[in-house]
Amino acid sequence: MSAADGITLKVKRARDHLELFNQEVHSYVKRNPIGIETKLHPQLARQPEYDLIILLRIKEEPPAQLSALAGAFCYELRSCLDHLAFALSSTHTANLSEKDAASIGFPIFKGKDLFSRKDAKDHPATSSGLYKMRLIQPEAQSIIEGLQPYHSGNSTVLHPLWMLHRLNIIDKHRQLITVGPPIGRLQTLGSQGKYEVTSTQEVATRPLRDRAIIAKSKIVPLPGWDGHVQTKGMVPAQVAFDGFSDAKQLYASEIMREILEFVGEHVVPPLSPFL
Repeated sequence: MSAADGITLKVKRARDHLELFNQEVHSYVKRNPIGIETKLHPQLARQPEYDLIILLRIKEEPPAQLSALAGAFCYELRSCLDHLAFALSSTHTANLSEKDAASIGFPIFKGKDLFSRKDAKDHPATSSGLYKMRLIQPEAQSIIEGLQPYHSGNSTVLHPLWMLHRLNIIDKHRQLITVGPPIGRLQTLGSQGKYEVTSTQEVATRPLRDRAIIAKSKIVPLPGWDGHVQTKGMVPAQVAFDGFSDAKQLYASEIMREILEFVGEHVVPPLSPFL
């Protein structure tokens, strides 16, 4: 099998893992694993106002299979990039030593200074991106440098390669998958004129745990109130990557799709001619 075929196979395996992941998510969501619980707290200083706290209740945690599939997805794409870097180095530099081979990798850097760091002799520092790709064709090196997350400016943490890098690290230490934030809007409804909703605040913006507060409302009872309130709206029905509260798209399927598309469309094709 050629290096190009091996790299293509790894991208295909990642795509297969994503398809299985999405199937497992769909099955999980269909089981209605999420619910809500409401609690009323009287505000003595603001009588007759009440605080309504809306809590997330997780009846079933995301299955471990989801984390396993996500981890396998990340492994295939990260190793795909490193295989690509090694193949490029082997094509350009004959007779690689074991030491050189062990130091080759596809660089993914958040900061340009770290990527371009030099040592006291003005050689690429061993921790730099320049060092990892030093044995690759100069033209291919320029392409790899242009793909670095630090070119995204303030969106660096949302860059597909940086998200892949982070997920690959997280997968080595803990489960990747947790419950996602609410989908849609929760609404607190007036109950046949028996209380008035003065404000509602949605507070959940990140992956959640059981009994996490997802919304708060302030209500004022009206005559005849029976002490009950109604809430309406969609509750969380997705899965997210734990530790990704700074991402716009917290949902795991979306992040994985973005990563796969970036590697398959923006990394492999422009570098393949150098193999």
